[in-house]
Amino acid sequence: MGRTAWPTAEEVGAVLPSGISTAAADSYVAAAVAKVEDGTGFRPFLRDEAPTTRQFPPPDGRSGKSLLDLKAGVRSITEIKVDVYDEGSGTIVYQGSEWNPMPTEAPDRNRPYTRIQFGRLWGDMQASSLALNYEIRNLVSNPWVTVTGTWGFGEIPEDLWDAVREWAAGRCVKQAQVLGPVKRQKQGDREQELQASQTWTALAHGETQLNDAISKYRRLF
Repeated sequence: MGRTAWPTAEEVGAVLPSGISTAAADSYVAAAVAKVEDGTGFRPFLRDEAPTTRQFPPPDGRSGKSLLDLKAGVRSITEIKVDVYDEGSGTIVYQGSEWNPMPTEAPDRNRPYTRIQFGRLWGDMQASSLALNYEIRNLVSNPWVTVTGTWGFGEIPEDLWDAVREWAAGRCVKQAQVLGPVKRQKQGDREQELQASQTWTALAHGETQLNDAISKYRRLF
């Protein structure tokens, strides 16, 4: 099971020593999420609430079959259009007969699709009805492929969620140390000051944990 939302300030605070403010926790979580999206290549990492449309240059079709790199991940696809050269134009193409999402095992691995495999569509384009006035249009304005779908992972893997929280918590600890010594609970009523060395240990742990988690979910193809 995964998470459906990134950590809140309250959830970051749950792993912090006592007395450390979480006022900036939300901004630190946002920074960690940006690192996740940059590092994995999935933008957004956590899926959008509603389908959106993205535009791509068409594949060249030199081999008769063509792969379209989505430059991200799409969880589900509502519609694909080809030969889109201005608003309202384009031809809908259909899954199975004209395209398939790749990799095929993505749903079994709880991953989004990252590519579209077109069949003979692009090799036949010059001779098909889809290619009507294609060359003329191409001279005026290159046609596009549009993909409408829900982008991103369906949920946040638990280890990645934990890593984002730890990274944000480390930044909160650093901020507290900058402002002055902070006390934390040890055993019973005993307390000791949080020293700079402990601050950097917390930061290093959070950075390593986040980088390790990102490497597991990096987009490889």
